[in-house]
Amino acid sequence: FTTLLYTIKFEIMSLKDELVFYGSYHSDAMNKLIHAVCVPLLLWTGMAMLVPLHVATVGEYTVTASHLGTLVYIVYYLYLYPPAGLITLPILSGMVYSAHLFWEQDCDSKGMW
Repeated sequence: FTTLLYTIKFEIMSLKDELVFYGSYHSDAMNKLIHAVCVPLLLWTGMAMLVPLHVATVGEYTVTASHLGTLVYIVYYLYLYPPAGLITLPILSGMVYSAHLFWEQDCDSKGMW
């Protein structure tokens, strides 16, 4: 287990490395625009699809796979660069909250899944 954590810790790139890698594939203005619009939409869609997968119940609150996936993203960004993690925390939290609201209001009432 310790070896696994060591491997994970040192294989995650630094923020600078991540940005250099990102920049090498996103230098075109149209590509940046598509990325800025579509990646959050795809992330939100993934969150919404994971809402019905209940993992645990804590009191009256149900923890879903969507919550856990979002937590992984937040911890990842906090690890890379804490200020970026603090910025993404409310954004990703709002996204997962709205995905749950969407599921509760639209999907449950329509008998989806």
